[in-house]
Amino acid sequence: MTPEAFVFPVTWNGDQPTKIDANEYRLKIDGDVPKPLELTLEQLYAMSNVKKTLKIQCVEGWAADVFWEGIPLSYLLSQAGASLKNIASVTVESITRYRTTISSDEIANPDNMIALKAGGVPLAVEHGYPARLVMPARFGLDWVKYVGRITRTNK
Repeated sequence: MTPEAFVFPVTWNGDQPTKIDANEYRLKIDGDVPKPLELTLEQLYAMSNVKKTLKIQCVEGWAADVFWEGIPLSYLLSQAGASLKNIASVTVESITRYRTTISSDEIANPDNMIALKAGGVPLAVEHGYPARLVMPARFGLDWVKYVGRITRTNK
């Protein structure tokens, strides 16, 4: 599939950032972790190792099978020294403050990832550039766009 031919619907939640500077972007992984991290976009691309076609389904009724590329959520947490055994939940938050909470049962699912590409190309801004949560067991409204922080809790 060529990048020009790759499209899937966009639903705006009114939270699109005005400007994203790839050189200044950092994904923070913090909370109850032994080694809090701040990862650059370059570091995230170097970690990206999952490529899967997964369905995004919107509460508005549309759905699309999309070829995503990214990093398993569980792997990112392990890089911060977090054991998956004692996680109560994780909050994934966008740089615009939109967020969702993920239960311990969902964290280990290998389909749940922080995606950096869709359709073989970096995410477009309207699809969440530079990083987007992908969770095929949930509706798209929980797929946080513009991910800037992952916070672990063990309570």
